[in-house]
Amino acid sequence: MPQVDTVVDVGCDHGYLEELIFKTGKAKFVIATDISEKSLEKTKIRAKKLNLNNIEFVCADGLQFKSQRKSNLAIIAGIGGVETANILKNNKIEDVTEFILVPVQNSVYVRKFLIDEKYEVIYDETLFERGKYYSVIYCKKSNKTNIKSYRFGISDLNNLGEDFERFVNRELKNLQFLDKLDVNKVDAEKQEYKKQLEQIKEKIKCNQQFNNHRRQKFIENNPKSTYHNS
Repeated sequence: MPQVDTVVDVGCDHGYLEELIFKTGKAKFVIATDISEKSLEKTKIRAKKLNLNNIEFVCADGLQFKSQRKSNLAIIAGIGGVETANILKNNKIEDVTEFILVPVQNSVYVRKFLIDEKYEVIYDETLFERGKYYSVIYCKKSNKTNIKSYRFGISDLNNLGEDFERFVNRELKNLQFLDKLDVNKVDAEKQEYKKQLEQIKEKIKCNQQFNNHRRQKFIENNPKSTYHNS
């Protein structure tokens, strides 16, 4: 998350994000919103308990509200992909043009929306947390899109991180299991997805081999380096 003066937390629920934002100093002020009065009350109680004062509480549907505070960044986390896209579609706050999205499911739907509506993605990577995979997407409204694939994050495809590798392996196992169940059924879309996953897996393998070779060469050329025992 970039350093900002004010950030909007859409669907604040228990107020955990507010605590983290102030703890890390990422923003001086938070506009905490939720469509549920009960959920908003939970955030108020937590904020009072932790003595978090720089918060405006708004009961609203997504980004359909008015505030005296100006903010260009909104965080939409812990909400389904379809609902996340709908919140973006119905954004009534012109100043809010940048978004951090963490859908709990259906990130593919979110990326398809971002492509159609011409959002530029700054960061989009898979993170594994508490037994689940999440896509963390930092994007902004633009006149063109740079999204390469609606299935995979642009940062994942560039960085090939460990969490993304685990995600790819899990998806391949799931598809192999489904193939055993549907031995007589040919699903073109599923087969194309499987092909893409296998290509990425091979790319990850080649990348790891290259890094291992580079590491070995470094050790050979620098035998006293602490890297030798890492």
